[in-house]
Amino acid sequence: MKAYITNVSTKATGVLARVDVSDYQHIESAQVIASIRDEDYRAQVDAAGCAKRGRARFAELARQQAAADSKILQAKAAVHAADSQILAEQAGVSAAEAAVHISEAEWVSAKAVFENATQELDRQEALYLEKAATL
Repeated sequence: MKAYITNVSTKATGVLARVDVSDYQHIESAQVIASIRDEDYRAQVDAAGCAKRGRARFAELARQQAAADSKILQAKAAVHAADSQILAEQAGVSAAEAAVHISEAEWVSAKAVFENATQELDRQEALYLEKAATL
């Protein structure tokens, strides 16, 4: 009878949960001989899942931030356009006020001319009635 004793190593390290064979027991290829506690691995898988969800959430928040930044830029552009429109309207109001002042001055001038003409008419009529002037 030929017998071999082989050292066994694992692909993963961990604390054994159970050993399914005894010393020097014959085993078959691919036979499970021990189980490792899986709490640490489950925690790592859960952490990886959390990290993946965190990256996805971060990407979503970054997209929302970009959309918000775009809306802010649009709002600032709208405010700038409104400010420009206000300035243009204020310039229009100033021009209208200047036109009113000019019209008032022209009215005062026309009134003075009318009053002078009325006085001259009255003077000419008085002279005519006194026969001091001829037409």
